[in-house]
Amino acid sequence: RPHDDRRPRDGRLRQATFSPFGTRVLGIDDADCVTVWDASEGTRRTGPLPHPDRINDAMFSPDERLVAVGGSSGIVNLWDVGATRR
Repeated sequence: RPHDDRRPRDGRLRQATFSPFGTRVLGIDDADCVTVWDASEGTRRTGPLPHPDRINDAMFSPDERLVAVGGSSGIVNLWDVGATRR
């Protein structure tokens, strides 16, 4: 059966946050990956974006272009969610 892009690929969703303008939704799953969805269409825009340790939090930049992902070891990854790069 094909994967439903509206659901996390690598685990259950444990946190979800809307972007500042409400156009995107950022989700953190139990596999410690971040996925960004289009809020109006429900389609996946990125991800899953891996993190090297347990994710504590993730948030959008004010312009919705970047996502900062922080983990338990103090590592913070900054992702350009338009280009899906660190």
